[in-house]
Amino acid sequence: MINKTIIFGLLFSITTSIHAITIGTAKHLPDGIYLVNYLFNYQSKKLNDSNKNVKLDNFNLNYTQYIFRPIYYKNNFVYFVTIPFIHKKIGYFNSSKSSLGDSFAAVGYFLPIEDIDIAPVLQIKFPFGEFDKNSNNNIGSDTYSIHPELYINKSFESFELDAVIKYVINFKNTQTGIKNADIFKLESVIGYKASNKLKYGPSFSYSKSHKKEIDGVKIDNSEVINLKAGADIKYFFNKRTDLLFNFMQDIDSKNTTKGFSSMLRVMFIF
Repeated sequence: MINKTIIFGLLFSITTSIHAITIGTAKHLPDGIYLVNYLFNYQSKKLNDSNKNVKLDNFNLNYTQYIFRPIYYKNNFVYFVTIPFIHKKIGYFNSSKSSLGDSFAAVGYFLPIEDIDIAPVLQIKFPFGEFDKNSNNNIGSDTYSIHPELYINKSFESFELDAVIKYVINFKNTQTGIKNADIFKLESVIGYKASNKLKYGPSFSYSKSHKKEIDGVKIDNSEVINLKAGADIKYFFNKRTDLLFNFMQDIDSKNTTKGFSSMLRVMFIF
């Protein structure tokens, strides 16, 4: 059996593992309502320890999310909510659960700068997901968190750069006394315009947390580090509908799983 430090590292990293940046995510879009649907799956057999060595090679995690995200653009403001439904299976514990996950509400503002889109965004996470301190398989985190973020989009010739710099401020879990560590995250993707219908390009993600705490005492060797690399492919059916596929592979992992993810995103514009 694995210790609680690694279990909580796993819990936090997996519940936030969906890639926030895809081609065009940070772009200042025209005013209107955008309905975005995600189908995300992450799979991993391996669980790494604090030395980045494989602690378990039969962890057998299969984690699936359907996410509904309505977005509203008005002038320079953007508002959105994120509502996930999650299925999480851990073969090592012979456990499978499904429920509503932790949800988010956000507001952002595009700075009045020419030739580049820059938008500070503030997200708040609400712990709606199921959590049981005695369970090794939880859907939710039972903690609120604040997410200050900075989104950047820059187009030049046939290329488009999207990036986000994020910092997650976590609060203490009232059931366990454990405070998931605050975390820094950087994501980016470079899209190439192959035609009016098709864009594709490489995608990257890096995250590193501070140490977790129990009742104010820091836990040694509890930092979570994860580096991912992959690619986006985006297809425009018409001016109101597009489809995007993303694949990411874990390159480096500390105190969390090491596997791969795939994501399908469909956006409708009203």
